[in-house]
Amino acid sequence: MWKKIVVIADDLTGAAEMAGLASGCGLSVDLLTAMPEGPLKIEKKVTVLATDTRSADESEAVDVTRRVAQALPEDVVLFKKTDSALRGHIIAELLTLLEVTGMQRALFIPANPSKGRVIREGIYYINDVPISLTKFAADPEFPARSSSLRMRFPEADDMGIMMPDISSEDDVRHWVEKADGQTLLAGAADMFSALLQQLAAPTGPTSLTGPTDMPAFPKEDVLVVCGSTQSKPEALPMTTAYMPLALYNGEISADEWTEELVSQYAAHHALALAVAHHHLTGKEVAVRIRETMAEIVGKIVRCHCPQQLIIEGGATASACCRALCFSHFCEICQLAPGVVRMKADNGMLVTLKPGSYPWK
Repeated sequence: MWKKIVVIADDLTGAAEMAGLASGCGLSVDLLTAMPEGPLKIEKKVTVLATDTRSADESEAVDVTRRVAQALPEDVVLFKKTDSALRGHIIAELLTLLEVTGMQRALFIPANPSKGRVIREGIYYINDVPISLTKFAADPEFPARSSSLRMRFPEADDMGIMMPDISSEDDVRHWVEKADGQTLLAGAADMFSALLQQLAAPTGPTSLTGPTDMPAFPKEDVLVVCGSTQSKPEALPMTTAYMPLALYNGEISADEWTEELVSQYAAHHALALAVAHHHLTGKEVAVRIRETMAEIVGKIVRCHCPQQLIIEGGATASACCRALCFSHFCEICQLAPGVVRMKADNGMLVTLKPGSYPWK
């Protein structure tokens, strides 16, 4: 018999990825972006909370995590979704969850072996390249300056946070199966899949991945927002409009570009928005750019009401959903690993893709 599961994710695309995996098991799922003010009412088998704390400073991330943890019912399975590229206020949030729940330790597995992300002798690799030598070294908010987990998170061992070597999906399953009720499970998609397999065994559903083929990319009545600095949207089958350099640099307002984009969408009923420039770094710049994109998306949607909205990048997705007043998603379907389509309360189909995953 399934126990109800609560997933706390620090960004919206990560939350959607977990919701898609659970939906692929045939489980009912709610995804919420508005955090509870009182006790959390759980109506579905799986409730995923997208806290957007990766975009906050550490003190705010801790406060939100504490409030969410205090709102949880007692008899649930708790999973903390973390980024497979090690971004976010990971240790601070884990310590907060341990404090509030009273659990004794955390098992932290950020690796995703199914996507070539493994840990060997404490070093994090992406497709056999140490993470500090990949594009994530230039992340504007959480640059990967070290590939060693213990150098990246020096306080983890002393605080009861286990970070085992992981080379395969079997390794992930082994560690999840070893965990007891006093161990907080925290990690990426492969770890959550292992948890679903464990809870389903031996009579539960066997499909944990949903559809294996991405449906045809929509070519009309669609707005695509590429918010990730790692994005390469040139393969998209539609006009792509890149943020002007002066707007990227903060020298002009978004009004003139927005007017142009509204006209372009009216002409083609399909448009992708992207950022071509990457010379500015830091949290302030990242926040300004994604809030600008969200403001523009809000105006295009209000003018033209596209049937589908496709957003790349968790922080950008959260900003866009705030601008559109989306706080609850249902009818969740995983289209491909990490790519999830959901229905917003107003009926719009919203597809989310992690920024660290390539366009297929």
